[in-house]
Formats: sequence, structure tokens, C-alpha cells
Amino acid sequence: MRKITKTRMLILVVLVTASLFGCKNSPKEHVAIVQPVKVFRVGNNNGSSSVKVFTGLVKESREVKIAFQIAGPLVNLNVDQGKFVKKGELIAAINERDYLVQLEAANAQFENAKLQAERYTALYEKKSTSKSVYDQIQAGFKLAKAQKEAAENALKDTKIYAPFSGYVQAMYAENYEKVGAGQPIVSLLDLNNLEIAVSLSENDFLQYKTFSGFTGRFESFPGVDFNLKLIEIEQKPNGDNFFRMRLKVDRQGFQVVPGMVASIKTNLETTKSSMCKVPVESVFNKKGKSYVWIYDEANKCVKGKTVSLKDFDSKGMINIESGVEIGDIIVSAGVHSLIEGQKVKMLSKKANSNIGGQL
Repeated sequence: MRKITKTRMLILVVLVTASLFGCKNSPKEHVAIVQPVKVFRVGNNNGSSSVKVFTGLVKESREVKIAFQIAGPLVNLNVDQGKFVKKGELIAAINERDYLVQLEAANAQFENAKLQAERYTALYEKKSTSKSVYDQIQAGFKLAKAQKEAAENALKDTKIYAPFSGYVQAMYAENYEKVGAGQPIVSLLDLNNLEIAVSLSENDFLQYKTFSGFTGRFESFPGVDFNLKLIEIEQKPNGDNFFRMRLKVDRQGFQVVPGMVASIKTNLETTKSSMCKVPVESVFNKKGKSYVWIYDEANKCVKGKTVSLKDFDSKGMINIESGVEIGDIIVSAGVHSLIEGQKVKMLSKKANSNIGGQL
């Protein structure tokens, strides 16, 4: 009986010893997993901008109705509707016969008045005539001179020349028709300085002070950006409740003509402020408060930080009023799977540029 007991004790000792050596040779250590995270370096909205696109219609910068300053029958209507005329080209002329007669009569009166003025000037210097007679002769000479100049101008006004290069938009008179002074003969479009008319909605109008720089594109000239310059933005809406914006277009040698449709692009400069922008995915809610995970570079871990939200923008960013500072590194994805003080490492991604502040 004692032998059996000793045998059992010996077996028990062997089993315990074996188990102890087995644990020592196969240790099980707990290894903490460092989670990789995507991060974002906080910036603000100073100098940032968004793009606004409008549709505009090319128009001539001005349309001028050409008229004679004197009356008479048309004898040479030198243009047709749609014709292109160069600056200085003859557009129309009226019969100059009566104005030639008037000029000859004015010249005769002027020569007579000139001789009288010279004669009485000599007499007055010799004190052979009175001051009143001398003044009367001089006044007659000045009147004759003015009548001569008026007759010369009237003769010149029998012809109308194009004040600028452009196209004849409309015709208001026929050849050999008698026209009056100031009566429009033709309408001329000025194509030297084209402009683009854009209709702005009320919301766009309220943002016009943030417009910064304009460029335009046409389907007829793919890939070509045309420089545009703001002429004016009307402060009152038209009948359709739109505000008209006028832009001057630099044709850059291309055949841009009225009626073409342009795609207008401008930048909207945001006002400077102390608010920071962070991605929407970086913010999470806990017990009714908004938080972000701040990446602690020294300890390679994350720390929760309460933030105050302002609003959202069109690019999936949130404006933060307080809680983060410019230059802070925050976790921008997977925020719901992290805990306070958790060890993490930044995801390293090779890229040509750090677009959007993503690291």
C-alpha cells in the first residue's frame, strides 16, 4: 500500500515538473496592435476660394444709330444691311448742291466784310472814324466769318463716314429719300470691343463682391481661355428678376462674334477669419458633443478634443470655430474605432502633392 502511494506521488511530481518546463519553453506574450490612421493637417480658409460657373451671351459693346446733322435728299447710300464697314468709310451722302451755293454766298460776304474791317481799322488808327463805327464794322466781319465756317461745316455734313469699324445692323432710309436732320440712316454695331452679358440670380448677386478674376470658353475654340474684364454689375434686377453682369472679352485674334455662348468661370474669394477647416469624416459625436482625435506626435497616440462647429461648405469640409488650431494633425477617417490614448501610426502614402492637406 505504501509502495502504491509512493508511486502516485512520483508520477504527480513528474507531471508538475513537465508542465512547468512546458510553460517556460512556450511563453505567450501580449503584443499591442498599433493601428494605422489617415490624418489631416488643419488649415484655415484664409486665401481659399471656390469656383463659380455662369453662362453668358456675346454682345456688341455698343450700337450706334448714324444720322445727318442737316436735311436733304439721299444720293449715295453706300451700305447694305449686314455689311462690314471700316472706320472712315463712306456710309451715305446727301445732295450738296444747295450747300455749295450757301458756301459761295458766305465766302462773298466774308471777303466783303474782311475788306471793310481792314479799311476801317486803318481809318480808326488815323482817328478818321469814330469808335462806334469801327466796332460795328468789326462785329460785321466776325459775323461773316462765323457764317462762312457754318457753311463749310454744312457742306462737310453732307457726307457721313463710319466712326468705327463694325457691321450695319439695320437700315432706316432708302436711297433718294429726303431725310431730316437727326433722322437715323443706319445702325452700326461696334465689334472692336465685344462684351459678354451674364444674368445673375439674387444669390449670385449677393456674392459678387467675392468674384475674383474671370475667364471664358467657347465651344468653337476648345481649350482656349479668354481673358475677361468686369465692366459693371447692374444694381437693379431686370423684368425677370436677374441682375445683369457685363464683361469685356479679349478676342485674342479669334473670330468671336455676337450671339456666341460662353462659359464663364470666376473664383469666389472667402473672407478671412480665424475659423479652421476639417473634413466631415474627422468629426464624431459623443454624449451630445462634437470631437476630433488629435494626433500626438511625441507619444504616437490620439487624444480626443471637443470642437465647436460653425457650418459646412460645398467641398465636404466643416468650419470649426474653436477646439483645434492651425497646424494640428487630426485623424480624418475611421474615428469611431479609436479610443482615448490609443497608439496609432500615420498612413504614409507616396504622392506628388499633398492635395487638400491630406498627409
